[in-house]
Amino acid sequence: MKKYQSGFTLIEALVGLVLFAMIGGALLQGLSTGYRSLAISQEHTQAAALATSQIESIKSERFSRFGDYVVIDVPDGYAIDISVDDAHICRDCQSVTGGPPRACPCGGVYVRQGAGVSGFMLQYIEVCIRHGGKSVIIITSLRTGLAFE
Repeated sequence: MKKYQSGFTLIEALVGLVLFAMIGGALLQGLSTGYRSLAISQEHTQAAALATSQIESIKSERFSRFGDYVVIDVPDGYAIDISVDDAHICRDCQSVTGGPPRACPCGGVYVRQGAGVSGFMLQYIEVCIRHGGKSVIIITSLRTGLAFE
């Protein structure tokens, strides 16, 4: 055997191969995470655009005392749920909520804002965008209108 033989030994080649596999695996995992984040970001952007469009569509429609507003067209895989309720305003801190009256976090009491003497009422509108069966985003809005139209 020659004393000054060139080339790699089997151990050096295996160490190089293991290092290459570790670096390649980390790189692939980073790319996978990046693509997953991009998909989630696109889903949230699409859902926010749909929810905003639905709220604007509701605002452009004639006021409906019973909240029977038209649902906009959505891409495949997406669904829109609209919940309309009379708004409730806290007597103490003036925060607004929908749904059944309950205690306010400030300790005050929510009061239902149905049609008053003027005939105007305040609606609490909640738009939920679902994709693939799971809720992606929920946007709430308030709307006023004549209750006796």
